[in-house]
Order: sequence, then structure tokens, then C-alpha cells
Amino acid sequence: MGVGRNCGGTGARTRSPRVAGDVKPSLTERQATMEFCAQSLRTAKTAWPDTYKTFRDTVGRGFIVEDEPTATFDFALAGIALDSQAVWKLFPKEQADRIERLIFKCFESTEWEAYAIHELKEYGDIFQREVDNISNDGDTVNAIPIRLLHRLLGDRIRTFYVEMSGTETRYISPVLALMAQDALTPFVGTWKALRDRFDLLE
Repeated sequence: MGVGRNCGGTGARTRSPRVAGDVKPSLTERQATMEFCAQSLRTAKTAWPDTYKTFRDTVGRGFIVEDEPTATFDFALAGIALDSQAVWKLFPKEQADRIERLIFKCFESTEWEAYAIHELKEYGDIFQREVDNISNDGDTVNAIPIRLLHRLLGDRIRTFYVEMSGTETRYISPVLALMAQDALTPFVGTWKALRDRFDLLE
């Protein structure tokens, strides 16, 4: 994961003076992270059936996920990875590093541990490459949605490659890419909401 860390702040967090009645409740970073992961998994479970139907109704019955049992979980992991990029902008680097490790810990001692951590790191690495390449048309907006499509469709992704002059490119249909972006929208903003509502304590 670790994406967007070049964009994150550094140094200790400064606290503005607060008047009575303006004190936010406290939450540990671990509690906040557990809530973040749980909420993301709930969002995926609720949204995936309609999301899958929308994909198929819009781009055709050729949109068939490679592994249906893991599709909802892949959807959740992409959502977790996407909103986790905000951690590097919302918190100082040291705190963001801790939160990243805690996100991985959410999947420890589960049957999905190795897969989940690998996928989250892969999403993060891909996003960071686009950040690093931003001056050469790096595409941070599509980085995670496009990887999600590859995970969902496997080799069937080629069905949605754009052809130019009769030649297959490796560019995915803009309609499908935009749909993937929209599908992940419900995951965005969770970390900001947690930061705004609570004082996160180590």
C-alpha cells in the first residue's frame, strides 16, 4: 500500500487550542482502523451485487468475473486501498505508517491474510508509480480501478481492450474504466470522516 506517501505530511501533529464543547472524542488508531476495515467490508458486501449487475447490463454479458467467490473481497480490497491513499495526506508520516501496518493487521489470523496483504501492497505500489510519474501523464485516478478490473476479469479483460486501426491495444474501454471509478466511490471518505470526528491516539 504505502501509496501517496510522498504526498504525506511529516513531523509531529500540531493541535489548535480548543474551547469548551469543542473537544472531540478519542479513538485509538487500532480502533479506527478496525472500524475502517469493517465498514469497507460491509460496503463491498452490500454494493457488489448491484455493481456486478450494472457492469453486465452496461457493457454486456462478456463481463464475467474470473472467480465469483472472491469477487466481493477483491472489490473490498480495492476500496480499502483506494481510501487508504488519503491517510498519507490526512496524517503525519509516522502516524500514517502506523495506520498502514494496522490495516494489514486487520487481516492477520484469517484465511485471507496472505492474499489480502499482497493485494493491498500491489494496489499501493501501482498507485505510487502513477504518483511518481505524474509529470509524464501518470494516471492516479485510474490506477486502482483498472487493477481491480484485471483482478475481477483475469484474461477476459482483453475483451474490453480498445482497438485502433484494427489492432488490439492494452487500453481498457473508457466506459468500463469510468464505471470502475464510480463503483469505488462509496469507499471514499471514510478516513477523512474518522479524522474529523475523533482524536486518533496511538
